[in-house]
Amino acid sequence: MGNQAENWIFNQISVLPADSWVLEVGCGSCDLTRHITADFPLRVVGSDIYAWGMHRTAFQGIKTEARRSLFVVTDVVNLGFKDAIFQSVFSVISFHHASNPQTACLEMGRVLEKGGILLLVDWAYGAKTGVPERYFRPEEMETFLEQASFQSISVEVFGEQLFVRAEKF
Repeated sequence: MGNQAENWIFNQISVLPADSWVLEVGCGSCDLTRHITADFPLRVVGSDIYAWGMHRTAFQGIKTEARRSLFVVTDVVNLGFKDAIFQSVFSVISFHHASNPQTACLEMGRVLEKGGILLLVDWAYGAKTGVPERYFRPEEMETFLEQASFQSISVEVFGEQLFVRAEKF
């Protein structure tokens, strides 16, 4: 993932009020979820379609800090949460795994409350990752987000990564 992505996410969520609910989509091994829970007074839900990373975390005996985090197995195209319950949703290097990127944006918008912030960091189109996966151009990301009714959309490329910030209104 790299420190640049992590630092950007930390900077963006640092302005959230204490006890805000935050969702990490595609949390994998839950490392970032646990880090945020330890460093910020937020309530964090880590979600991933695969349980292996979450089970690994549990097997290592890692406990959630002050019971402010939990981990669930769910797919970004069908998150299974009530509408408008998170103040922020973020995903780092996993959006390209979504089976339907447009549906994923709609679903992340559905669980965000009005004024909520969506943060995505992913590989940019043309990134040389050595893995034959689909990465998106900035204009494609903007289109997905506009069609999902996000506003104040910012999509920037730094190196081989896209940094995306959008708000729900």
